[in-house]
This record gives sequence, structure tokens and C-alpha cells, in this order.
Amino acid sequence: MAVCAFVAMDDGAVSFSERARMDAVLEGVSRLALFDQHDGVEMFNNHVEAFGRDAVAARA
Repeated sequence: MAVCAFVAMDDGAVSFSERARMDAVLEGVSRLALFDQHDGVEMFNNHVEAFGRDAVAARA
């Protein structure tokens, strides 16, 4: 999720299409079916917020 957030925040914002693609990955990758999709979205959102606050610290 951190890598998805890093790529999505490259231009400083997460677009609807980037969020939709992340959702599709969560639904489509069979190994991720072991996890609750809502937890994945929450984790993604947390990483996006971290990149928004301080991108250098978030990358670390």
C-alpha cells in the first residue's frame, strides 16, 4: 500500500482513477484476498496522508 500511495502522490494528489486502480488491485490479486479490503484502503489512505504531511519522512 505504501508503494501505491507513493506512486499515486507523485503529482501531489490522488486522482479518482488512481484510487479506482488501487481498488481493482485489491480485488484482483488472489493473495490479497486473505486480507480485509477495507483494511487495505485504510492503510493506503494513511500512507497518502503521511506523504501529504512530509514526503521525505514518509519515504523513509
